[in-house]
Amino acid sequence: MKKLLKIDKAIYEVDDEFKFYKFYSTNSNWRKLGEDENYQNKKLIEGYRKIMSDKIVPSKNNDKLYHELLSKPVNDLISNLSSSNATRKYQSSKALIEIAEKTPVKVYPFFDECVKLLENDNNIIKWTGIIILGNLSSVDVDKKMVKILPKLFDLLDTGKMITAGNTAMALASIAKNNSVFSDKITKQLLKVEKYKYDTKECGNIAIGHVINAFDVYLEKPDKKVIEFISRALKNLRPATAKKAEKYLRSRLETSDLTKNS
Repeated sequence: MKKLLKIDKAIYEVDDEFKFYKFYSTNSNWRKLGEDENYQNKKLIEGYRKIMSDKIVPSKNNDKLYHELLSKPVNDLISNLSSSNATRKYQSSKALIEIAEKTPVKVYPFFDECVKLLENDNNIIKWTGIIILGNLSSVDVDKKMVKILPKLFDLLDTGKMITAGNTAMALASIAKNNSVFSDKITKQLLKVEKYKYDTKECGNIAIGHVINAFDVYLEKPDKKVIEFISRALKNLRPATAKKAEKYLRSRLETSDLTKNS
């Protein structure tokens, strides 16, 4: 189902079935956009990791292809990521992400191939690699994650908000699945606040992604995290400020934070 959502100064076309969104037009009446509507619209597309291209129009044929690809060998799907056929490429990406999320053990033997995706010039393929690696952390019996952490840390500081957001959530999964990495990952996520992104608004969104990441794995935040979240309470992006408020409220209910303040 397609619909139009007003978010800040833009209107986006969103396809809920395929988890795509794309810029539709500017929102000339953005000053009249209510804070609640704006916040709810942002929440609706959180996690929609793919940006729709005008050349890739979702259709029932794509849906059929996607379900066919889910039954294909993982190595075939990885090969498809280099296909000149955009539909096959991106439907394979979508299928790989789902397989890695639901049955990561099937993708784990191709760990090294997934790491190579981080170097891809195509952002969607790069994001695919990031997301998959986060999911593979739940079955990392060979302790391979430790070697790729520096690569993921670097991806937080590329200036690209979506790359940073996907990376933050992948790192959150890694920290949740292997607590030995938690402190190191937290230290790197805290740096996002000082990184430069395409716009200040992108930087504010990136901070919101970090708060989401902390919410995944960090039940007992230390003083530096509390200070980070507390600063975010005054973030100019209402959605980010609300995430900070929600995080602190939940931790205040479950932890003795006064010891860290």
